[in-house]
Amino acid sequence: MLVPSWRRHLDLLRGSVVYTEETFRSVVEDLSEERRWRSASDEAYAQAERLSWDETLRPLERLLSRDPHLPRDPTWT
Repeated sequence: MLVPSWRRHLDLLRGSVVYTEETFRSVVEDLSEERRWRSASDEAYAQAERLSWDETLRPLERLLSRDPHLPRDPTWT
């Protein structure tokens, strides 16, 4: 949720709040307001749900399921 400003791809992190050494205290104080905290938290949680392993790896699963050389394991399909 709190992300240092030097982190790459900040624009892809939903619900994250960027801080620097100079702004850390004011950022935390701003998040002490429940409405602001809940909004950021809900946004971050929604992104985490979209990026779950089940969803993220689904395209790979489809590719692997078409490979006739891979053994079939019913626990993975």
